[in-house]
Amino acid sequence: MAGESFTDWIEDAAWDMVQLGGVFLPGVCTVEGLEVGLDVDVQKKRKKEKAKLRDNGLSPCAFQIVVELTAADWPQWVQILPAIKPKTGGIRTPLAITHPLVNLNDIRDVYVHKIHYDAPSARKGMKISIRIAEWFEEEKDAKQSKTPEAKPPRNPKIATAALPQKATVFDRIRDKARRIREEAILRSLPKPPLPGQTPNIATNTFGDG
Repeated sequence: MAGESFTDWIEDAAWDMVQLGGVFLPGVCTVEGLEVGLDVDVQKKRKKEKAKLRDNGLSPCAFQIVVELTAADWPQWVQILPAIKPKTGGIRTPLAITHPLVNLNDIRDVYVHKIHYDAPSARKGMKISIRIAEWFEEEKDAKQSKTPEAKPPRNPKIATAALPQKATVFDRIRDKARRIREEAILRSLPKPPLPGQTPNIATNTFGDG
């Protein structure tokens, strides 16, 4: 728009037209309340002068398209309404928007939140406010690992038996007594005769000998 005066720039017809999806809105259209910025969370602690700022990224934009209709524009509004009217699932199917101010701020896809009708007037016609919200693709949650989580056995007795048990003092005394008893039994048994030696029958009989 280089070389044009401020008056010519304001009167440019492109600023009075808005395209939503595949339709142009009838009448004279005005974009109002457009605000672009960051979503900043200000966290201030009690009795502290300084505040902590958290940057949550770009804040979704919301604004209004004010449509001023005359009686001659009404049939066209009735015709394009089904294409922009809010309905179930509308958020999942965004509408492309064309308007100099909106596109200048990198807003390309929107959805219609609400449509508000003012009372019609034979002298002033009708004013319709379309509440618009910027559309963002829904973020998907990170895929969880498919490896099943190990679960403990249902029977607590099985779980206890499967775990290695730590030897107690009683266990050590019992094992030592068992070894002493086994060694005493082995010493009491008759020894086999050496090669060439006649076995003593008395040592193999039960009794006083």
